[in-house]
Amino acid sequence: MTSISSYQALDEVARDSLDRLCLWGGPHFTLDIVAALFEVPKQEAVERLTHLVKLELIDRDEAERYRLCEDIRARMREPAVQSDRGADDAALARAIHRLIVEAASADYRLCPEPPRHSWAYGRVPQRPTQPTDAAEAFAWLDAEVGNLVYAQQAAVGISQDELAVTITETLGNWLDSRRPHDLWETVCDRGIAAARRCGLRLAEAGARLLLCRAYQDTGDFERAREQAEGALRLSQEAGDWVGEAAGLGQVGALHLADGDAEQALPILNGALDIVGESLECTWLSALLRRQIAEAEAMAGHIDKARADFRLAVHAFAARDHHQHGRALTELGAAEIEAGHDSRAIVALSEASWVLQICGRPFSSARAHYLLAQAHQNTGQRQEASLHIAQALEHYRGAGTAECHPGFADALRLAADLAGQASA
Repeated sequence: MTSISSYQALDEVARDSLDRLCLWGGPHFTLDIVAALFEVPKQEAVERLTHLVKLELIDRDEAERYRLCEDIRARMREPAVQSDRGADDAALARAIHRLIVEAASADYRLCPEPPRHSWAYGRVPQRPTQPTDAAEAFAWLDAEVGNLVYAQQAAVGISQDELAVTITETLGNWLDSRRPHDLWETVCDRGIAAARRCGLRLAEAGARLLLCRAYQDTGDFERAREQAEGALRLSQEAGDWVGEAAGLGQVGALHLADGDAEQALPILNGALDIVGESLECTWLSALLRRQIAEAEAMAGHIDKARADFRLAVHAFAARDHHQHGRALTELGAAEIEAGHDSRAIVALSEASWVLQICGRPFSSARAHYLLAQAHQNTGQRQEASLHIAQALEHYRGAGTAECHPGFADALRLAADLAGQASA
C-alpha cells in the first residue's frame, strides 16, 4: 500500500471515507457495513471503495471483503483528525444493525425457528429452509464471526445493549455447531450482562441457556446447572411458560448428559406437559420428545424410545433438518440396541446425508460411528471401516475433536476394526 505522509494530502472524498472506515474495528469491511457507515446506497459505497482501492489505501479480496492497513488506521488516530462522537456512534450503530440483519438471515437458514426476543433488527423474512442453504449460511457466518464478535463489543461501548443481546442470540446456532468454547463463553457473558442492564429478562434467560450448553459440552455440569436454573427462574418470574418449558428441558438434558436417565425423565416429561399440543411450540415439543426418547433408551425402555424417536423424526422432517438428522441418528442407535441393525442402517444412512449437507460435523460423526457399528454387527467390515474413517474425519475436521466424548469411542472402534482386519 502507498505510504501517506499527511492526512490532509488526501482528497476530500478519500478523507471522509477513511474517517468513517476507521470507526470499524472488525477484521474487515463488507459492502453492507460500508454502505451503513457512509449512510449511502450500495452503488455509491462501491464507488467510494473503488476510489480507495485505486489510491492503495485499502485491499479487496476475491470475496469482496475490504481491509484497511494498520499504518493507515494508526495515522487516522492522530489528534489532528477531529471527529463528532455522536455522529460516529450513530454510524457505528447503523453498521452493527446492518450486520445483524445479514447474520439473522444466515442463522434462519440454520434453524427455521425464529428468535423469540429479536427487537433490534425486526422481522427476518421467512422462507423454506433446504439442507443446502445451511452450508452457505455456515460459510457466511464462519467468515463474519470476527466482525460479529467485534460488533457485540462495540455495541456495548456505545450503549447499544439491545444490539449486543441480539448478537448473542443470532450466533447461538453457529456456536452450538462449531463449538469454539472460549468464544462461546465470551459472547454469552456479554449478552447476559447487556440483557441485565436493559432489563430484558427473557433475553437473559435465552443467553443463559446457550451458555449452559457450552458448559455442558465441556463436562462442567455444575456451572451448566447454575445457568439452566437461572434461566428457568427468570422465565418463571416473567410468567413465560414457553421459556419455563425450555429451561426445564435443559435441566433434564443435563441429567441425561450426566447419565442419569431416571432423574431426566420426569423433568423432561414435565416440560412436555407444559407445552402440550400448542402450535406455538411444535419445535420445542419435538425436541423434548427426542430427549425423552434418549432418556428412555438409556433407562432400557427401548421399544418406547423407538416409538418416541419416530414421533420426533416426523415432527422435525419439515421444520429443522439438523434436528431431523439427529432424531434419525438416535432412532438408529435405538434400533441397534434392539437388534434391528438393518433398520438402523436405513435410518442412519439418511441421517448421515442430511447432517453432512447441513454442515454439522459432530452430529455427522455420530451418525457415521453408529453406521460403522451396525455394519460391524452384520459382518460388513469393509463398510464399517469406511464409516468409522468418515466419523474420525468429521471429528478432526471440526477442530475440537479431543473435547468430544464420541471421538474416543470412534478411535476405539477404529482400532477394533483394524485388529479384526489384521487377524
